[in-house]
Amino acid sequence: MSSATITALPRELLQAIPMWLDGRDAYHFQSASRAILQSVNLAVVVNENDGFSWYDCNDARHLWTTIDPAFPLCRTHSILFTCKYKDQGWGNRKGFIHIAESIFEDDEEGETQIKMGNIIYSSPRAEHHWMDLRFEFQPDDGKRYSLWYQVGGGGGHTLHVASVSLKTLIYGSH
Repeated sequence: MSSATITALPRELLQAIPMWLDGRDAYHFQSASRAILQSVNLAVVVNENDGFSWYDCNDARHLWTTIDPAFPLCRTHSILFTCKYKDQGWGNRKGFIHIAESIFEDDEEGETQIKMGNIIYSSPRAEHHWMDLRFEFQPDDGKRYSLWYQVGGGGGHTLHVASVSLKTLIYGSH
């Protein structure tokens, strides 16, 4: 199908095509022609951080941060999380990074607590050397997400995370 043929499709159909593509392909799809760009109108919002280290916690999963969308989730195509991570460099390997649905509950003092819901991604176990981590997902409308970490107990365990990036691909206004 040539770009001249695809641009003849109704605007609603052109806007629906990226739903079936990952973020990179959706972004490239809109670049095929000016008509597609004007119909799809995707933009990237970037949130980056240098890194973190956590020491000898326990085997439990701990809240790192919520993934707060810059825009309503209904306007979000996909979220791409990337980082580098490793453990302490010797001994047993116990560290993980998780992305999960967030459950918000008020405690007895009226403080909002964030609990881990369904895990949508778990990293491979951290190695003794830096590893690249990349995970992309399309958020469900009405759901919120959070990042969790797991260091490992038993003494001397560390999880190092660097070059953290959250890229949100959003639909612009039409």
